[in-house]
Amino acid sequence: MKSTHLLYLFITQGLASIASSLCSRVSFRIDASAENILFSASPNPRNATATHDFLASSLATGPPINGTTRISGEFTFNGIYCRPRSRTRSRNTLQVLVHGLTYDKSMWSGLGYSSLYDWQKFANSRGYHTLAIDRLGHGENLDFYDPLAVVQGPIQINQLHVLLQSARHGLLDGVGKFNRIAFIGHSYGSTLGNYLAQDYAGDVDAFVLTGYSSTATIPTNLIPDFQSAATIIRRFKNTPLGYLTVSSEKARTGAFYGGKFDRSLAQYDFKVEDTVSLGEYLTPGAQPVSTSYEGHVLVVTGDRDSIFCTTGPDTCAETLNKTGQDIFPKAVYDYFVVPETGHCLTLHYSAPKAFKVAHDWLDNVFEL
Repeated sequence: MKSTHLLYLFITQGLASIASSLCSRVSFRIDASAENILFSASPNPRNATATHDFLASSLATGPPINGTTRISGEFTFNGIYCRPRSRTRSRNTLQVLVHGLTYDKSMWSGLGYSSLYDWQKFANSRGYHTLAIDRLGHGENLDFYDPLAVVQGPIQINQLHVLLQSARHGLLDGVGKFNRIAFIGHSYGSTLGNYLAQDYAGDVDAFVLTGYSSTATIPTNLIPDFQSAATIIRRFKNTPLGYLTVSSEKARTGAFYGGKFDRSLAQYDFKVEDTVSLGEYLTPGAQPVSTSYEGHVLVVTGDRDSIFCTTGPDTCAETLNKTGQDIFPKAVYDYFVVPETGHCLTLHYSAPKAFKVAHDWLDNVFEL
């Protein structure tokens, strides 16, 4: 493993060069199959209190697992595909952007709040194509599959594998064909990338994993605030109770933000939050796994990330360095600690800094 701590000199003039993107909504059907976890018990699907108690007890003592079960089907995926307005050095590289828990694809455009936080626009300005997707059961993917039995890590990992292969071979309508794929994940999206690196190493030419490390701790004071979304947010009123979200703005801001950020953006984040399924919380895809991946990996995490750098800013670099040893021992591994930044680093004032570091790194990997 080659491990490098990236240093960064921020030049503000670079922001003015961000050009407009050409974006379109896309939708495709994907056939996927995986061995999901089989639970020996489940909460009453009509009782929100039982659902919350099931989550809390499973996190405290371990979920009631009884083997695996095969899940197969055709699934609809919705996304936003953006391409550069002008051709630049013929990159022919696609970034696939995968969001975290209680978010959807809009996190990659800064929730639509400001272009300052727009990863897609920045990537397009650097010549990269982007595809931001809604994961299974989230965003505009309105097929609300069973939140415990179906919406789990294993099936989502296989879905991403099929999607990445389809993108490489030009099988995604409205997207095109690409000979280089960069996987960009955030938080839970990064953990799915970790499993892709192990199970489907040939799918991805480079990984950028944000809001991530090999050491994850769910803030204990956040657990009581995870409630069935249908009981607290009107737009989720028809959603199964096993889809949860954060019921308290204070708790959400405390978990996802830190350092320097716009309080108004954090308030808006709470208003537009998405969900997390019981199955996502309790199955593979949430826990890190050591891989034999030999490609390029960059981990970018805020120094005040309360989930993945829990010991504080002074030791975050040490945590990210250890992540390379733990998870990517054979990879060409780099990491960057974003100063004055919490978990959702794309939604902090430092976002342009993180964007530039990631894209300078990608340029170097792809020798552009």
